Amino acid sequence: MLPQVAVVGAGPAGLLAALLLAQRGLDVCVFEQAQSVSEWNSRSYSINLNQRGLNSLQHAGLLHQVHKEALIRTRIIVKSGDKENVIERNPPQYAITRTALTKLLTHALRAMPNADISHGVKVDDLNARENGKLLELSLSNGDAKTFSHVIGADGKWSAIRTCSPFKHTGDKSKMYKYQEIKENSWGVSFSLTRWPDHVEKSLHVLKPQTPQIAMYLMLAPLLDGTASISWVLFNEILASYPWLQPTDGNIISWNGESENNETLMRAKELLGKEFPFLKTAGILDNICDMTISRRVSWIKVEDCLNACNDRVVLIGDAGHCMTPSLGEGCNCALESAARLSEAIQKHLNEADSAISTDILDRSFKEFGESRLKEVLDVQLRSAMASSVFQNSK
Repeated sequence: MLPQVAVVGAGPAGLLAALLLAQRGLDVCVFEQAQSVSEWNSRSYSINLNQRGLNSLQHAGLLHQVHKEALIRTRIIVKSGDKENVIERNPPQYAITRTALTKLLTHALRAMPNADISHGVKVDDLNARENGKLLELSLSNGDAKTFSHVIGADGKWSAIRTCSPFKHTGDKSKMYKYQEIKENSWGVSFSLTRWPDHVEKSLHVLKPQTPQIAMYLMLAPLLDGTASISWVLFNEILASYPWLQPTDGNIISWNGESENNETLMRAKELLGKEFPFLKTAGILDNICDMTISRRVSWIKVEDCLNACNDRVVLIGDAGHCMTPSLGEGCNCALESAARLSEAIQKHLNEADSAISTDILDRSFKEFGESRLKEVLDVQLRSAMASSVFQNSK
């Protein structure tokens, strides 16, 4: 029987993995709990695609389409008071919204006759059958579907990573051992209705007027003329501004049309005081909403990314979630999808035969054992970068 692969999660990593496997002739089904791509706010943040991400998308033949959807960024402008430092990016980065990238990948996947994608369907659990030779996914619509292999690409709070597939035998142990490592920072994001025409469309990093204050700001203009603003805050700021407390659970949002937008007004007042560039550039008045997120954390998976007799692997945030400081999260996630595809092709070449469950088992095993070591270094450097930003003057 030919292997059938389920991909849990239709973010960029899951979609690219599904597309690459479908291009190799595998039957692939993708499950995504969001009802549609439009549920993701296109202005929430931008993804800066570097060579990791671009090379990975090239594997699927999508680089030309990405170039049309992205804003090329060749410079980072760092402002501290009246001083300005310009960092040249060579090669350049390509800024694209999560929504645009996801739509592009979804369109390419839907064109594959051996691939299927279901939105509005959450995977609640995974159970191993026939001693792990078959994997049964329990779905939120009440269905249960069986596959030979599963790719967990369902994000930081992955259901696949936390399930116990052999619990029906009395074994309630989890497939993966991991720990969540919390940092001392969190983010507040804003949407900008219009990026001023006279301001360069580069990534701008702003440091506060008061050197001792624990924050910095990142302005990311987008191709459609809007922009996202990421305000990074550290624990020390709460002594003076306790209303900026990070959330413990769901994110909290305010917008200018709500009856109670006092928090948004206070935030804009503080931004104008500490980052006067926002006023002089005409940016502050165009801020339209505000979202306070959880405290930044990252997931450290132990041992390997493969489990359940090499029938399950994790990619993206499910397997190697990292802090956003270096902008490597999505790039590493896309690279993991490409690495998995490369492992499959390698074992196909060695076997000189058609795709089989055995070839997929060996590919999942090789990927799972090698990839975790590769991304751990990036995770650690990303975690260290936050403190570097905080302590730099």
